[in-house]
Amino acid sequence: MAIRVIKPGAYTTVQDTGRYGHQRYGVPVSGSMDRFAGALANILCGNPWDAALLEISFHGTRLFFDEDHLVAFTGGGARAFTEEGMELPMDRTIFIPQFSVIDIRYHPEGSRLYMAMAGGMDIPVVMGSRSSYPPVGADHQLRDKGIYRTLPASEWAGKVMGQLKGRKVNAAKWGPADAMMAYGSHEVRVMKGPEWDRFSAASRTAFFNGGFIISRDSDRMGYRLESEKGKERPSLREPHDMISTAVTKGTVQVVPGGELMILMSDAQTTGGYPRIAQVIAADLPLLAQKRPGEQILFREVSEAMAEDLYLRQIRDLLRLEKNCKAKYI
Repeated sequence: MAIRVIKPGAYTTVQDTGRYGHQRYGVPVSGSMDRFAGALANILCGNPWDAALLEISFHGTRLFFDEDHLVAFTGGGARAFTEEGMELPMDRTIFIPQFSVIDIRYHPEGSRLYMAMAGGMDIPVVMGSRSSYPPVGADHQLRDKGIYRTLPASEWAGKVMGQLKGRKVNAAKWGPADAMMAYGSHEVRVMKGPEWDRFSAASRTAFFNGGFIISRDSDRMGYRLESEKGKERPSLREPHDMISTAVTKGTVQVVPGGELMILMSDAQTTGGYPRIAQVIAADLPLLAQKRPGEQILFREVSEAMAEDLYLRQIRDLLRLEKNCKAKYI
């Protein structure tokens, strides 16, 4: 099965869960910014959670379907519409008939829309992943007039397509009963970073009191944060020269001048700036859907709570996957 690109949109790439085992060589994990939404979309298409799918940042993407397809849209920042103007539902398995055109249009909530297709996208594997990351030769940004094929769909997806198939777009009635991620929250939960105690008492207090604004100078590598007007910027108790050390997605660094930088999917693997905090894994999807200009507030949680919150998300996805499969066994 294949789709043809009529318009690639502002910035649409192929992503999966990332490439692992290469950070010691300086290669970032990359992968979907919002991995929860990516996993949810794949589950609704009967795919493995790590199947390649489209990450659509902003809007403007327009696709032509050469054949019948089973798709799902999750995340935020945009919505999918048929050529006739019908908005397609989020978080549902959707049958798209042959010769259909789908438009991706702006939506004020969120930042990244995910579109999975049954089977997953058939993109070359580079260092164990189909995620786009040009420095390693994996430049999988959607191209104008490009043709993109999918891998064979699962037996479950075939049964679902048989039930939904018709001459028109048709969405399954089942899916998540409620929103599975609190994307509207401004709270981002963190654990204290390795250099937390090196910051002044006033800096540590200010970090958890008041908000920060996501700068326009933000991308898949990292989010720069601007302190609210009149708020003290983080500063060390005394000068400290750090050697480069390990960093990862969610690491909150304090760069010269006192600005905060939250590392994201395409971030470097080592850094020489003090690490004031670490965003917990369960809140990285929420952070991935924030836009420049939005405010975020930091709240501390324990390591045990961070682990429990992450495992709850995994259990929610596993439960949904089990319920979906039960529909057509």
